[in-house]
Amino acid sequence: MTKLLLSIAVLIGAVSAQGARSDFGTGLARVRDFKTVMDGLLYRGGSIGMKPLNQAQLQMLCQNGVSHAVYLYDTNFVPTADVSCTMTNGQPNTIKYTMNRFLSPSAMKQVMHSIHESIEHGDRGSVFVHCWNGWHASGEIAAQALKQFCDYSDEQAAEYWKNNIGDPQNLPKYGRVVARVKAFQPYPQFKISLKRQAEVCPRP
Repeated sequence: MTKLLLSIAVLIGAVSAQGARSDFGTGLARVRDFKTVMDGLLYRGGSIGMKPLNQAQLQMLCQNGVSHAVYLYDTNFVPTADVSCTMTNGQPNTIKYTMNRFLSPSAMKQVMHSIHESIEHGDRGSVFVHCWNGWHASGEIAAQALKQFCDYSDEQAAEYWKNNIGDPQNLPKYGRVVARVKAFQPYPQFKISLKRQAEVCPRP
């Protein structure tokens, strides 16, 4: 049975890559600025404060079908055991939590591999990438993923990143980020079929 529960539980961003911005969860389980990238497969957001996700946040994501959460910084990260849960549909699930620094090419290749596994094997569950605010680093990885899997052009990916940050007044100082988004070259081994693109990719 598929684990793609967030496509039902969080009805945001299902048509366009510029999904609505909304916190997800409450209390200690709240995830900041949760957004859909590829509905049912890839999500992005922020933790609360300059730190990784806590156990309540991981449990909440697990219950909603996320099988891999990725922290894009190394600040305060401590490896944690996989978290098991019962999903909202009554099925068991386990979420793995890893740290993959977004400026490391080898780490980002691992993230793209995880997303590819989610796309190609729906029963693997979805992937959630996060930074602190849910704006910059998570947006950069999301923009790269849209190039990797959905054939977004350099300009389309850059516009996606710019349109989904919470501080557009600071855009002039983010030239290096936009340049990295444009420079990203998709990995040939993680390309997906045009048929699968039509099923999972949002419109630019």
